[in-house]
Amino acid sequence: MRERDIVYSAGVTSMTSRPLVAAVALAACLLAAPARADEQSDFEKGRAAYATKNYDDADRRFSAMLDPKNGTLHDPALVADARMYWAATMIALGKKSEAAAIIEKLLLARPEYEPDPLRFPQDTINFFIDTRARIIDRINEAKAVAARAAQEAHDREVREKALAAKRLALLESMASQEIEIERHSRLFAMIPFGVGQFQNGQPVLGWIFLGTEGALALAAGITIPVYRSQLSSAAQAHTLGQTVEEDGWISRANTTRTVNLVLVGAFVVTAVAGVIQAQLTFVPEITVERKRAIPAVTKLVPTLAPIATPESRVVGGVLGFEGRF
Repeated sequence: MRERDIVYSAGVTSMTSRPLVAAVALAACLLAAPARADEQSDFEKGRAAYATKNYDDADRRFSAMLDPKNGTLHDPALVADARMYWAATMIALGKKSEAAAIIEKLLLARPEYEPDPLRFPQDTINFFIDTRARIIDRINEAKAVAARAAQEAHDREVREKALAAKRLALLESMASQEIEIERHSRLFAMIPFGVGQFQNGQPVLGWIFLGTEGALALAAGITIPVYRSQLSSAAQAHTLGQTVEEDGWISRANTTRTVNLVLVGAFVVTAVAGVIQAQLTFVPEITVERKRAIPAVTKLVPTLAPIATPESRVVGGVLGFEGRF
């Protein structure tokens, strides 16, 4: 059993050994059918010996094929029928105690078994019925054990499927996410207009500094042409000798210049405050998760794996497909 497991694991983890595993599995599939045919052949020989009343030969054959260590029968249905024929052989030989033990083993393994009344004498059928009635409590207990085992197997399968579904969902989630690390620059954080805040992942502060500094810069820029226009009007009034008008335009120009200086100063203070805040809260790097599409399966590759009994006997194989992207 261990050797079989090792070969199969190698086939899963190693790309170079897959052809070998596939060949082994294919050979197992080809050998399984002859093995089942041999079992059927052995059983038919024992049944023929019983039918021809060659009970000693039938006893020898059924004893050999049902031997717990070296028996040749493994199919559950054939094992049950063989035990019934062996019990009938023991009854014909007058060994009813041995026949009862065989029937007990048969019923405890297959509680639902019913012998074919057309193949066995009525006294054999009656003996079977009496033996079943005698051990009915043990049969019911065996049924309960089998039912519990079946329920536990079902529950385990459900849990395994749920775990497999969760694992698949987790793998799909991991495969659909691309994680990147963005490294930041302190020089970049020296740029005003909220650039440093946006880089640090502080969009609210970034928009506040961007809006405030943008509005101050725009207002300061607007005052410049207004100031020049006012100076031009003052020069025209001076040329025309309009002293009063000239003084008014000069006063308004001085006011506009003062407003411009205040706006420029406010812009400088806000920009410096934004740069200082960006430097104090500087984030060297951040992790960014991006969604990406999971590639569809573009190729299916057939795979084969052998199936063996607990006695390390190969009885078949499993054919499957492996997806490639």
